[in-house]
Amino acid sequence: MLLEFIVENYKSIKNRMALSMVARNNQKDFESRLIPFRNQKILPEAMIIGANGSGKTVLLQAIRAMQFVLKNTLNTEPGEKIKGIVPFHFSADTVDAPTTFQIEFTVAQVRYIYGFSATETAVTDEWLFAYYSSRATKVFDRQSQKISINERWKSKLKQYGSMARPNMLFLGTAGKLTDQPDNPAAIAYRYITQDIILSTPSTFAQVGKLMLKNSYATEENKAKIQEMLNSADFSITDFSINFQKADLNHLFPKLEDSDLELQNKELLQDLFSVDKSSTTHSVNGKIYSLPLKEESNGTRNYLYMLPVILECLNHGNVLVIDEIETSLHPLLVKEITSLFNSEAANPHHAQIIFTTHDVLLLELEKLRRDQIYFVDKDSVHQETDLYSLADFSPRVNEDYLKNYLIGRYGAIPNLMFEIQENDYQECVYE
Repeated sequence: MLLEFIVENYKSIKNRMALSMVARNNQKDFESRLIPFRNQKILPEAMIIGANGSGKTVLLQAIRAMQFVLKNTLNTEPGEKIKGIVPFHFSADTVDAPTTFQIEFTVAQVRYIYGFSATETAVTDEWLFAYYSSRATKVFDRQSQKISINERWKSKLKQYGSMARPNMLFLGTAGKLTDQPDNPAAIAYRYITQDIILSTPSTFAQVGKLMLKNSYATEENKAKIQEMLNSADFSITDFSINFQKADLNHLFPKLEDSDLELQNKELLQDLFSVDKSSTTHSVNGKIYSLPLKEESNGTRNYLYMLPVILECLNHGNVLVIDEIETSLHPLLVKEITSLFNSEAANPHHAQIIFTTHDVLLLELEKLRRDQIYFVDKDSVHQETDLYSLADFSPRVNEDYLKNYLIGRYGAIPNLMFEIQENDYQECVYE
């Protein structure tokens, strides 16, 4: 489970920003949905809302950047800039200062903290700690090129220290190459790079469609998808994901059947394949087939999201979605997020974090105050800020949507007109 993500000096984020998934002790709403971990309770969901250009996407990009730097560190050439490090550019103090990422998470009831600071040219600091009890155990820490490794794992990790050049992460080398899957370095590397799934509607369309064609083509998995489609009332009684390979024989009339030529032909056939996917509808007692491409954007987006969501629920992953509401009705978003808040549907403690512009979710989503985050940008210094609704200590049964629209929480567009409190009913309901 993800406990906290911290970023500093990245794109529009200048100062330290923390997204915490640890439930606040002073919040007592919906306690049954919280995930227990030792003496803490963990949130299964967090909603991030704010105006366009405020930095919501930048926060998610920071998570992706941490993953990217870690996964690609072995491909970094000597002297090459570290791709993914983009400091805050609107201040002389930050342009050449390190960007910092830190993540706190749990695997098998052990808490881990990993982080690093780096400029575009070199890693300045890096650290990994594990909590096998209430006290932290250092796995390793690093200052510039000086790496200190705990004696317990030194024999297995020391060899990778010489491989980590100034522009490379030690964990990206040791965690990926070690042959000890239970080594904390391997556990941290695997969690950060594999267990946090970042997605957008466009990536759902690519990944989800392939999953529906392959791993979710079995009767059992297809039945789960169908059940969720029925719950959303799309009137779809069946679906088929099918790609017909393009007939390119006329392009290869004189080619010999060498291995290379056959491979090239097969690659081109896949590249130019024709999507023959379809859905089946039952209307007035009759069955009709409809090409999937003729379904609405919302229907296709929802269908493509479902296998990814089910995989996350099955494996206890963290699903991070930018602009979850794209082409989806708010009630469908609520249907998706409710799965993560259900103990029955989410036995492996998966989590969902998403950004949205859809203010109606503040009313439809029955969330705890510490599950709602706002992102705002300072118009003077162009700095992104992240804060929780729980910071405002709102009254019980307070109308979050109303107060957001009238600007009580900030994080709204700075328009030429203002929404007055007495305009609220007309603005929302007419």
